[in-house]
Amino acid sequence: EESMPELVHMCHTRLKQVIPKDKAELHLITLDNYQSYVTIPEHIVEKFNDGIITMTTMSDVLRFHLLYKYGGYWLDSTVFFTGDIPKEYFTEDFFCQRMADPIKCQREACKGNWCGFSMAGKKGSVFRYMMDAFSKWWKDYNTIIDYVLIDYILWTGFRKIPAIHEIIDKVPNNNEDIFEMYQVLNRPYTEELYKKLTKRNVMHKLTYKMDLKKQTKDGKLTLYGYLLERVYNNEM
Repeated sequence: EESMPELVHMCHTRLKQVIPKDKAELHLITLDNYQSYVTIPEHIVEKFNDGIITMTTMSDVLRFHLLYKYGGYWLDSTVFFTGDIPKEYFTEDFFCQRMADPIKCQREACKGNWCGFSMAGKKGSVFRYMMDAFSKWWKDYNTIIDYVLIDYILWTGFRKIPAIHEIIDKVPNNNEDIFEMYQVLNRPYTEELYKKLTKRNVMHKLTYKMDLKKQTKDGKLTLYGYLLERVYNNEM
């Protein structure tokens, strides 16, 4: 936690504030502790140690091993909540961020049907398919066809396996403006801007891979600066 980039630390702090204590326990999974939670197939670990499998791809593998074994809710470290986490994220057989729109999401591998950075459900289920598919992939290949291999594998299951199609199709569209907030973090904060971003979203996918400012050049508080202040003062 002490080595997190500032934005990641903000997201993590906020998560500790909103996680429903009666439904979930927060676990921070790191390179140092993941092996105490799950056992990843040896051929995957070897390729990871040899640099064939990247940290990003290893996290794709890891999340499905965790969800298969324990169930629960996987979140990437740059997911930020502006409201409480809805209870259905923890009670449904499967839940994910979804904005299924064949037009708006036509260039996305998943067509908006899911997002791998926010995925929840009961143990087993679709997570077994994903765990086994990744294991098979890395037995046969030493590279990925695309950065979002996770989406191509799940898309195959979604198209070809009726049970997977059914469980994903039950998830209603939610948090459909999830990629809007990160694009305006350096804009001056206004109540109007904040309300627009949170009108139909409690969850937002941010990024620390940009030059984030707490103030504009003329000294106004940016949206990012506002979020930092509110989170660390526990005022959201």
